[in-house]
Order: sequence, then structure tokens, then C-alpha cells
Amino acid sequence: MPSKPQWNELKTPAADESASVTGGFSGSHYRVHRLFNDGILCHDGTPSIREISLVIERESSDRKIEIKDFDASVVEAMLHFMYYFNYNNACGTSTLVYDAQVYQIADKYDIPALKEHCKSKFSAAITTGWSLDDFPLAITVAYESTPSEDRGLRDLVVETSRKHIDKLLGNDSFCKLLRKTSDFSADLIPFLSDKTSTNAPRYECPSCQHQFRGEFSGKSYYCPNCAHRLSNWTTYRIGD
Repeated sequence: MPSKPQWNELKTPAADESASVTGGFSGSHYRVHRLFNDGILCHDGTPSIREISLVIERESSDRKIEIKDFDASVVEAMLHFMYYFNYNNACGTSTLVYDAQVYQIADKYDIPALKEHCKSKFSAAITTGWSLDDFPLAITVAYESTPSEDRGLRDLVVETSRKHIDKLLGNDSFCKLLRKTSDFSADLIPFLSDKTSTNAPRYECPSCQHQFRGEFSGKSYYCPNCAHRLSNWTTYRIGD
């Protein structure tokens, strides 16, 4: 009985076993394998080529699929993962935002292995990336591109925001995000009352009466509950 093809033997598909994928607004074209047998290809137990083949089979009967709702670089990352079990950000987009976008396409096309890989990369990037200007955008992508029950990236951004809330409340973009993305705010607020930095002063918002802790100095800060902005919170400091 002939052995199944190995993943590294399938990097250049022949015309009769290939399918065409067009990705993004730029219309970039990619040629990939078209295999339909269950389990025909696995690497270390991780489904790969079979996944994208089933995507193509579901979407099209003429071996062509157009993915117009994702940037071409995101489509390319998905396809690259199918062959090499990794992807790189070579498009200049923020690492956090890019990983969140690839997670989004993995969720749409039901590729669990890619979702887990994205989550791992996102988790590594957020360790220092939370302080960058594009952190709020990454949160937006994470919350607007996946269903509420998918906690893969959401729990990471909530926990990171909780840890660094004192500094993030001085970020205008982050505070605007609190007002606009209600699901994120609803996830974050319960954790703020349990924040372990009990040495920080406690304040009560004059607008919504929410109580929270924070270190305010040097600029305006927002209430984490209603985003009410004040340049001086001293009047609203309360005792423990």
C-alpha cells in the first residue's frame, strides 16, 4: 500500500491537484493543493493541508475561492501556516494587530491549530505591546472579529489591561475604546475592583459613583467605568 504524501513533498502542487485562492483587495493569487481525503496529511498530529482543502471544497466547485474580506497578507499567513506551521509578519502592520487579524481568519475558516498558534504569538507580543499606541486597536480587532464566547484573545487583553490599568487610563485612545467597546468594558470592570495594588489611592467618580484605584499624575484621566474625564481627581479621593 503506497504511503501517504508527506507535507514537504506537497509544496508545489501540480495543475490537476491545485486550486486557486485570491486574497484581499489587491487580488493576490495563490496556488494551493486540493485534497479531500480525511486525514491525508498531518504533521505532528496537527491538521494542515486538509483544512484549507475543505475550505476550498465548501466555498467553491470550480477550484477557485475569493477571500475579499481580509487583507492579502492575512490570507497569505493562513496559507503559509498550512504548509510550514508558522507565519511571519512581513507587511509592516503592528504585531498585535496582525496576529489578531490572522486569528480572525482562522476563526472564520475553522482552523483550530492556527487559532492556537495566533494566540501563542499574541500572548508573547502583548507582554510589551500593551504600552504601544496600537494596543487599543488590537483590542478592537479582538472584540469585533470574534464571537463573545471565544475567549482566546479577549482574556489576554482583559488580563493585561487589568495589570496596567493605572497607566492605560492616561491613554486617550484606550479610554475612547472603553466608551465604544462595551463588551470589553463589561469584561474589564469586574476585575478592577479586585486589583491587587491596594496601596494605590481610591477614588469615586462624580458621574457614575463607581469606585476604583489608580495613580493619577501629570495629565487628565478617565473613569474606567463611564470614561468621565477629569484633570484633577484629588477632590474625589476617598478613604479605604
